[in-house]
Amino acid sequence: MSVDQMSPSSPETMAQPVPPKSRTGCLLMGIGGGCLVAILICGGLAATGVISVFALLKSSQPYTESLQRAQQNVELQQQIGTPIEPSMLVNGNVNLNNDDGEANLNYSVHGPNGSAQVKVVATKTDGNWQYQQMQVTPDQTKTPIDLATPNEP
Repeated sequence: MSVDQMSPSSPETMAQPVPPKSRTGCLLMGIGGGCLVAILICGGLAATGVISVFALLKSSQPYTESLQRAQQNVELQQQIGTPIEPSMLVNGNVNLNNDDGEANLNYSVHGPNGSAQVKVVATKTDGNWQYQQMQVTPDQTKTPIDLATPNEP
């Protein structure tokens, strides 16, 4: 039967029922999107926690004092140049209990001519920090420079 011969009421020309659209794709996209949002939130919270820990370590007196002494040390300035800047990361811990505590920190500093590693070990008694070790070791020479006593320029 040709197309011209089909009558409007013939079964070939009647609209076939459209099957309902599957919602499986939308459901999977919703679940995937929800999982992605959950992962991003968890990652954001973890990053915030890490940044907060670094901020707390960097605001401690052993860190700030050792960084200041490293930046003002003439011998270190001659070896790695100026300005001397700290790295983003700090390794170690600071434990405080009222006016007592202890600190054990390691971090890097760098200048235009090289970098160095700073190590600080200190205890706090009755509100005063005592440094058992505060030194900076340039990566080039590997010879530690004592920072425990301030170096007057």
